[in-house]
Amino acid sequence: MCPSAADDTDGDGLLTNEEAAGEYGTIFLSLTTRGDTSTASGLATKRMPVADSSGRLDYRRTFSATELPKGLLDHLSELHVVQHGIDVNHNGTYDMAGAGESTFAKNLGMGGVPEEVTDPASCGVVTGARAPVPPHGGVETGGGPGGAVNGTLVALGGLLLAGSGAVLTRNRRRLARSHR
Repeated sequence: MCPSAADDTDGDGLLTNEEAAGEYGTIFLSLTTRGDTSTASGLATKRMPVADSSGRLDYRRTFSATELPKGLLDHLSELHVVQHGIDVNHNGTYDMAGAGESTFAKNLGMGGVPEEVTDPASCGVVTGARAPVPPHGGVETGGGPGGAVNGTLVALGGLLLAGSGAVLTRNRRRLARSHR
């Protein structure tokens, strides 16, 4: 499931990766802009898509069926797309002043990564022909202090989710054709 504000166990109004991961689990596919997409690229912040100053993001990347993790196409209804990155102090950059250092990244041996980079911003369930289960859970994944939900980020997450579903569906069809 996607996390919600109820997962904010310390009550600070900011949902961290550690608090949210209990709902959505570990990385299955890293939606990087280039290169590796494995779990190992989950913190490849220099290769992750970034929204423009208006909060818009256009992510386009084609994955061949052989590049997808084994079993991904068979479990579409169980997949979530989680987008990370919240500019807590609204200064246009991910920095330590916003929410300090990411304990998640630090625990993985990557010190000096701002918490703003690793905190979940939006989440959605992949749905489609192979995923008959309707979406469940919420997208309230951390508007920072004040608890406001950023409509732009919610829309952005939806677009990213829809694009990912289209890519996965197209690749599944290609894979099915190649096995005929």
